Amino acid sequence: MTTVDFSDLTSSLGREQIADVAAAQIDYYKDNPGFAVWQALELSNLRNELRGDAALYILERVLGGTRSAATITPDEIIEIVYGAQIEYFQQTFGDQFEW
Repeated sequence: MTTVDFSDLTSSLGREQIADVAAAQIDYYKDNPGFAVWQALELSNLRNELRGDAALYILERVLGGTRSAATITPDEIIEIVYGAQIEYFQQTFGDQFEW
């Protein structure tokens, strides 16, 4: 996460690219349900680590001079990057997917 430029997360082009990758990933999950289960477990188990990574990413950007990074929360970054997958897992696995 720390290699992505902040503007890539917030620009319309960046969001479009993230959405395209997420859609392809979800199509793969549909064709490979065993892998989807594995990915859902991994994402669920790493949620606190992801929040910490996102917070560190914001801090690094702000300290590096990208003041606009202070306007976004770690959960918003996770929603941008993983939101489609989280939604898919919640719809597919229901209460079994802990987020």
